Amino acid sequence: MTVLFYVSYPLGWARGGHAIQIFETQRALQKYGIDVHWLHHEDEEPVDAQIIHYWGRPPNDFHWQLARQRGLGLVISELHQTNVLRPRWTWPLRGAFATPLRLIMGRGLYASLGAEIYPNCDSAVAISQIEADYMRTVFKSPENRTHVIPNGVDPVFMDSTVPPDVFDGLVCVAFVCERKNNLELAHAAKVAKVPVRFVGPPLLPGSNYARTFAGEVDGRFVTWTGESATPRQIASILRGARGLVLASENEGLPLVVLEAIAAGTPVLLSDLKNMRSIFGASVTYCPPADVSNFSGHLKQFWQKVRTHKVAPLFEVLDWQEVGRRYAGLYRQILSEKATTSVR
Repeated sequence: MTVLFYVSYPLGWARGGHAIQIFETQRALQKYGIDVHWLHHEDEEPVDAQIIHYWGRPPNDFHWQLARQRGLGLVISELHQTNVLRPRWTWPLRGAFATPLRLIMGRGLYASLGAEIYPNCDSAVAISQIEADYMRTVFKSPENRTHVIPNGVDPVFMDSTVPPDVFDGLVCVAFVCERKNNLELAHAAKVAKVPVRFVGPPLLPGSNYARTFAGEVDGRFVTWTGESATPRQIASILRGARGLVLASENEGLPLVVLEAIAAGTPVLLSDLKNMRSIFGASVTYCPPADVSNFSGHLKQFWQKVRTHKVAPLFEVLDWQEVGRRYAGLYRQILSEKATTSVR
C-alpha cells in the first residue's frame, strides 16, 4: 500500500511535536508495509497511491475533491488544541455558523477554507478524545469515521536502564517561545527559589523573547542547556530530574509530557481543559506561568517531589504502536472501499 502525506508547512523549519509526530508515524508505517510518499505539487507524474493523508486541513475543497476523483481514500489529522479550550456550549454555535458563513462568503470563497472535507473524508483522526468531540460537533465529522490515535514516544523513554542525568530541580523541555512561557517560568523560578533547567532551542533564534530569556539565566535557579540532540539524552535528563514542568498557554498532546510519564518522572502541567481530559489525575496542575500566583505552585510541586517522587500512572504508546493503528485504519478504509465497489 502507498500513502501520500500532505503537510501545509515546511516541517524542517519548526521541528516541534507535530513534526516529530508526522516523521515518527512515517517511519513506523514502513514496518507495517506502508510506503509513504510526500505530496509534491510539482511532480509531473503523480504517485500511484491509494490514500492521501492530510496533516492539517487541505488548502481548499478542490484539492480533496480532486484526490477523491483520482480514487484516493481521504484521511485528515488536524490539531484543535486552541479551539477545544473554548467552552463546550460554544461548539454547536460554531458549527451552526457554517451555513450562514457559506451564504455570506459565497460557495467559492467558503470552499477555500477546506472545512467540508470532514463530512466527506474516509477518516478524521484526532490525538485526543476532546479534539475528536470537537471535530464531530463543529465540523460534522461522522461518529463512525472519527478516530483517536494519540502520539507515541521513542522506546528509550521506557528503558529503565538509561542512566539518569541527576539534577536536584525541575526541568522544562520545550522550544523557547511566547507560547511555552519560558521567560515567565524563569521569573517564577527565581521568586520561588526553585532550580529549573531549560532544555530546548529558541523557536526563532535572535528574537527579542529569546534574547530576554537568555538574560534571565543565572546558573543557579535558571540554567539553559540549549537543544538536546537525541531522545536518549532527553530520557536521561527526564529520569534524573525531580520533575518536569510545562506551563504553556495551550497544548495539544505534548510529547515531552508523554516522555516524562514513560520515564517515571512527575509532571507539573498547565491547568488547561484538554490537559485534564487527557491526563486526569496522572499529573499535577498549575496555572500558566504568566499568572501571578504561579511561583507558589512551582515551589509546592518541587517540595513535594523532593520528598515523595511518585511515578505517574498513564498508558503511553510507543511510535510502533501508533504506526500499527494507522496501518490498521488505512487497511480498513481500503477494505470498505473495495466492498462498496463490489456492490
